[in-house]
Amino acid sequence: MLTVSAVPTVLLLLLLPFVPESPRYLAVKGRTDEADAVVRRIVRFSRKVPPPGRLQPLPVPAARPPPPAGAAKGAVLAWRARSARDGLLEGLRGLLSRPLLPTTCVLVFVWMSSAHVYYGLSYLVGQISFMSGGSKTCDASVGGRLRIPNEDLTGILITACAEVPGLALSLLLVHLCSRRVAFAAPMTAIAVVLVPLMAGVSGAALIAPLFLSRMFVYAAFAVVWTTAELYPTSVRGFALGFNNSMSRIGGMLASYAVAGRETGWAHTPEAVFFALSLASAAALMCLPQRDAKGAHLADTVEDVEERQRLEEAKALAAGGGSGFFSRAFGSGPSASGSSNSAVVGGAARGAGGGSVAAGGSHLVARRKLNDASHQASGGVTAA
Repeated sequence: MLTVSAVPTVLLLLLLPFVPESPRYLAVKGRTDEADAVVRRIVRFSRKVPPPGRLQPLPVPAARPPPPAGAAKGAVLAWRARSARDGLLEGLRGLLSRPLLPTTCVLVFVWMSSAHVYYGLSYLVGQISFMSGGSKTCDASVGGRLRIPNEDLTGILITACAEVPGLALSLLLVHLCSRRVAFAAPMTAIAVVLVPLMAGVSGAALIAPLFLSRMFVYAAFAVVWTTAELYPTSVRGFALGFNNSMSRIGGMLASYAVAGRETGWAHTPEAVFFALSLASAAALMCLPQRDAKGAHLADTVEDVEERQRLEEAKALAAGGGSGFFSRAFGSGPSASGSSNSAVVGGAARGAGGGSVAAGGSHLVARRKLNDASHQASGGVTAA
């Protein structure tokens, strides 16, 4: 089983050299010719019209100077430790900055909850008896080894297979719906199918709700990775790693929820998963940020802040907010339009005596690569 599961990883290593380097990474490093070549290669492969002009270098903070040549091993290790510390602090400052703090708080909860439900249901299947009156016991006649009834093994196998249609469901939802709905719909469905379990169904009747719940939670857990699009590119990788780490904590806590059926109410785990499924779905739907599907993705935290200022100004001018449904389902002005308008608005305010003109000009420079990459991919940057 371990060998078979390692085959995809080996294939990935063999195919990795054929994956093009990120054009943004090359532009940040000043390798604009290579970045331009990658974009045009993608354009040719996608059979799209090449974007006009050429890519420009992106402004980035100055890198920490490397240790001097011939430095002692201890000095090199200390430099690496400081670099790692500074990188960690810089990433955390970005995630906890004013424009991104609400997003980070919501997504940490969403990631932890979805992992808690996903792993908790996996643990729960191993604790349930699919045969009425059956039990999993250590049999002294076979050296004290655990004896699992055939009915339980069959039930575990059937419910584990639910992840195959769950993956197909996640692909379908992402294609048809906004990111939020693609996550919230299966999480809400989990709560619905857990009701029979909390009502006390037993025996073979357990298979259907467990199968459906594992299918829905796998679909939601696959979609939750797309929430990284809500972060600007400069902190997106760090944010993805941070939220994924938080999800592992949620997964570890799931074993305690399942253990609750032995010390309290027998359906305590199902009740916990029921509540977390609904809460995480509601939290993501209520996040005060437009859906990222089909939109230009912000490049820096400053871009997000400028976009928020523009949307607040528009809301005040219109006499109200943009509304829950427009944010959740992606209606209204696109993020692309907001960002372009933010550049114009920032420059206009700067011309009037404000201090935003420089930020507007930087946004123009940063957006050159985004616009070219967006057109190169056929207008589906976040698809």
